[in-house]
Amino acid sequence: MPDLDDLQAEVEECEAWLQEAGDAQAHDWLDLEQRFPRLWTSLADELEVDSPQEAADVLEADGMDWVTKVGSLLYNNRELLKVGTALQQLRQAALLPQQADVLGRYQSSLDNDMYKAMRALREAQRHRMEQAALTAQPVTPPQA
Repeated sequence: MPDLDDLQAEVEECEAWLQEAGDAQAHDWLDLEQRFPRLWTSLADELEVDSPQEAADVLEADGMDWVTKVGSLLYNNRELLKVGTALQQLRQAALLPQQADVLGRYQSSLDNDMYKAMRALREAQRHRMEQAALTAQPVTPPQA
């Protein structure tokens, strides 16, 4: 299973990507590179292009407009965020039994210490009672 720190970084990147690209579909694609750098990087990597104009040409050749493509990227990142979050939760759940085992051993250790303290208290009380019995003097009632 992936490391929790790696998952956290991936989830944070998806959240930042989605936050940045939230209203990208309402903007002109020519300013995509400056206004939405994460979105542009994803789009450029997927289409293997270096400029917005090249991206527009590739999308047009594929019969797709950039709004539809950006919408699919948004959907994919939302799904990736869900998967990353689910993996984080699974990883954390896998760690719980180990933590529960540590807590169980700690509780057992506390119980043992409590029983030792109770036994020491009983022995001290028994010893005190024995000493009191050895030093006890009969008391004679006063005569009237």
